[in-house]
Amino acid sequence: PDENYVRLEGDPNGTRDLSVSGGPDLLDFVRGNAEDSWVGVITVVECLSDCTTDGFRLVGVEEVTHSNQNIIGTNNISGPGWSDFTRVVLFGGFNGAGCSTSETNHANTKVCHVRLFPTEIPRRINWTRSLSGATLSTSVSTVMIVEWGSNWNVEHVVVTGNNGGNGANTITEYDQGILSTLLSVERDHTWVWGTGHTDDNGIGDAAEGTLITLGNGVTQSDTETAVAVGQEYGDTRTFDVYVMEHPNVAVDYRFKADGNSGDLVVDVPVDGASNATARMSLIYNGQNGSGNAYPRPMLSSRYSDASTVRLERRRSGQNFPAWIQAIDFSGL
Repeated sequence: PDENYVRLEGDPNGTRDLSVSGGPDLLDFVRGNAEDSWVGVITVVECLSDCTTDGFRLVGVEEVTHSNQNIIGTNNISGPGWSDFTRVVLFGGFNGAGCSTSETNHANTKVCHVRLFPTEIPRRINWTRSLSGATLSTSVSTVMIVEWGSNWNVEHVVVTGNNGGNGANTITEYDQGILSTLLSVERDHTWVWGTGHTDDNGIGDAAEGTLITLGNGVTQSDTETAVAVGQEYGDTRTFDVYVMEHPNVAVDYRFKADGNSGDLVVDVPVDGASNATARMSLIYNGQNGSGNAYPRPMLSSRYSDASTVRLERRRSGQNFPAWIQAIDFSGL
């Protein structure tokens, strides 16, 4: 974990809890140890105009400490915070603005598997971890608090359950969370983001072996009324999934079937997004195996050209299924 995890520590403006990076085009990242090189993908998304309507505002950046073996905690938010709580999304944890730790034991990777959710009164970030299956120690998450504009439809859904199965390719292998506020969204204009944890610590039964997607986990319909969280194993899990819909955003969901055991790089064809500075991709993947052969389930994703999303990992050897989101912001 001290080698594999990095987190955002500084930006050009020293925003909230971040330090000043020392240059207008520099971001600083930190990790617990540097015995080996770190290779990954950093995606930067900037709002330049119409930020209160079609864009977003970064209303806070917090360094949240998960100390010792604690499994629950809170972090008060500095600064003014948000104006509309219903449009707030927290981007943090291992697949967000990052996590760092001095933990050296690969069996304790879940020190950085945190569930993140805000409360309106008092204004704070809440977090939980699971102690089951591992010995926890201190880690620090960088959490970016984003408030989406008035033309976005946003909902926060908590999904719990233990459905799972080989390949994560049937509805019964996913737990669903129903959209109770938005009721339904258009798939082609909606993307999802999630954080959470499970009660185990392996490559396929912990958080980084968990798939998150829109719908029921298998069927892709024009309109959707739920989100789905699945796995290849039946371990109890809790995830916070944020749903974001805008009529001018184009989103292409692709399921990569279980396979590619020997591959470090997998290219996935997606709908074309020609504007190289207005597109991003996300991956939520499963993983065969319940041992601790990290970093096998730690996959990154990025556009390698206008119609291809490239998935990469640093250790091969086991199959994985995945849900990929190709997100095109150029219509905004």
